[in-house]
Amino acid sequence: MENLPKEEIPELLNSIGISIKHTSVFSGPIPPPDQLIEYNEIDSTFADRIVAMAEKEQDNRHTNDNNEFTLDKRSQTFAFVIAIFGIGMSGLLAIQGNPISATGFGLGSIVLMVTAFLKGKKSDDTQENSDS
Repeated sequence: MENLPKEEIPELLNSIGISIKHTSVFSGPIPPPDQLIEYNEIDSTFADRIVAMAEKEQDNRHTNDNNEFTLDKRSQTFAFVIAIFGIGMSGLLAIQGNPISATGFGLGSIVLMVTAFLKGKKSDDTQENSDS
């Protein structure tokens, strides 16, 4: 092979079935440093813009997570208030001699509270996992 001209080496390698492949993969919003350098060779502001974009995305994600957490807690509070009202109505209906209606209101209220609690618990677990 040393005696062959450089132009014939790739042809020879292809004919005997040898190939070389290089693959590079990264995950995340910011490319590896060597790629950032290559971006800066195109335009000196590209690397700074990519990093700034990633920082804005992270801030946005944190804001959205906090808003979702607040909304979930607010939903739980409203569900609790409605459930307490339903249990109160259930008691009132039972006192007035409507046991079937009282049972419906009572069970509906309990289901509402349990659903709100489980939804809030699931949201808390999801947030803990995303923070990890």
